[in-house]
Amino acid sequence: MKVRDLISLGHDALDVAAAFLGKKRLELYMYLEEEVDDSLIDRLRDGEPSAYIIGYVDFFDTRIRVDPRVLIPRPETEELMTLIKNPSGRVLDLCCGSGAIGISLKKKYPALDVTLADISGAALDVAKQNALDNKVDVHCVQSNFLESIKETFDIIICNPPYVTESEWEEIATKEYEPRLAFVGGLEFYQKLRREAASFLNEKGRLYLEIGASQGPDVLALFDPYSRRLIKDLSGRDRFLLVIY
Repeated sequence: MKVRDLISLGHDALDVAAAFLGKKRLELYMYLEEEVDDSLIDRLRDGEPSAYIIGYVDFFDTRIRVDPRVLIPRPETEELMTLIKNPSGRVLDLCCGSGAIGISLKKKYPALDVTLADISGAALDVAKQNALDNKVDVHCVQSNFLESIKETFDIIICNPPYVTESEWEEIATKEYEPRLAFVGGLEFYQKLRREAASFLNEKGRLYLEIGASQGPDVLALFDPYSRRLIKDLSGRDRFLLVIY
C-alpha cells in the first residue's frame, strides 16, 4: 500500500508508515508513492495499537520500547513528569511497566538513584532493556507492590492499575494490552495510604496518577497529609501530590 493511500486512515497509520520508512510523519508528503508493508496496516485495522506495531513510543524525550508485556505510556503520564520539579536523592518508580517514568527521569537528572519495581517479571525485562537502550543505570526489583522493597526514598511515583472492571471492558485495546497493568480501582491507593509512609524519607513526595473520577476519593484517603489534586490538560482530575 502506498503512503498516499494511508492518509485517509489517520494518524496511527501515518505513524506506522513513518516508522517503516524511517521518516518523520511530516516528511511523508514527500514520499507519497513509497510502499508500506500491507501486513502492518492489516494489524492496525485489526485493532492492534500502533505503538506495538512500531515497537516503541517517544516519552518525555526518551525512546521507550513497548510490546504486549507492558502498558503503552499515555500522554497524561508525560504530564505527570512535568510536575516533578528539581528531583533529588532516591526515586522509586512503582508499578513501572516499561520503565518510562524512572528511565526518563534518570536520563534527565543523572544524579538520581532510581529504582524500578513491578510485580511482572515480563514487564521488568522490558524495563531493563529500555534502561540499556537509553544507557542509564537503574535498579530493578520484582515486587508485589512494596513487599520486596527494602530501601526508603525521597520520591515515589506510581501510576498504578486504577481502572474498574466495567471500565476495562470499554478499553479498545484490551485484547492487546496487559489487564494486570489496568485493573485495580482504588485498591492500590488504599495500599499506598497504609504503607507509603514507611518507604518515604522525611518530607518525601508521593506522585500519583489517578482515574478522572477518583479525585475526591483518593484525596480523602491521604488525609491528613499535605496533598494537592492536580488536573490534566483536559481539565480532569488526574494527579495527586502528597508530601509526608
